[in-house]
Amino acid sequence: QTDLAVVKIEAPARVQFVPAEAGDSDRLRVGEFVIAIGSPFSLESSVTLGIVSQKGRSIGLLPYEDFIQTDAPINPGNSGGPLINVDGQVVGINSLIQTAGPYSRGSIGIGFAVPINLAMSVANSIIRYGKVERPWIGILPENMDPAVIRGMLGGEHGVLVARVLEGTPAEKSGLKEGDVIVKVGGRPVGSVRELQRAILEHSVGDVVDLLVRRGDQRVTLKVETAPMPNFRGRR
Repeated sequence: QTDLAVVKIEAPARVQFVPAEAGDSDRLRVGEFVIAIGSPFSLESSVTLGIVSQKGRSIGLLPYEDFIQTDAPINPGNSGGPLINVDGQVVGINSLIQTAGPYSRGSIGIGFAVPINLAMSVANSIIRYGKVERPWIGILPENMDPAVIRGMLGGEHGVLVARVLEGTPAEKSGLKEGDVIVKVGGRPVGSVRELQRAILEHSVGDVVDLLVRRGDQRVTLKVETAPMPNFRGRR
């Protein structure tokens, strides 16, 4: 669901692999230079340069999307290669490209990479559990009307807690219906999608700080994430 997998490689005798250094994709800024490495059209170890065009892109192809958009030329064969910042740190994994049409396979300056923070969270879950255990806190969130944001929050964005499910981490943390979640782990959230992204960047069992608006008060709650239940087939 995130187009990622983990591959285990057995090192030959007397060979020691040196892993690439992971950066912090949350600290990427729009306009920052990035480098894409891959093997487009089987041309191994090709390097292209571009910038971060935008962050947090959703294109409607995968259930969980938080893409880095870049204009670094990415072509078929680049998928799975690293997106690197100017310090040589991996900040993303190249995944998709936008083409000019069904008969065009080349780059038109719109490529997408999975942020390394999300990729590492998924990889750690696969290594630990053998599958992706997605973190969950147990609420039904809703986006807030802009007029309500201006009137109730003084322009500060947040996500409304429409319902707290019984017996969930959210209930145990003291989160209440009507609360407005403003930040998750220090990261501002202004929509349901941003809230989901912020939670998904953590692992199951992590204790996450929630900054909440409750009436005129600001409250910080600690919630321990749990595995997301499988709701498939339930009505």
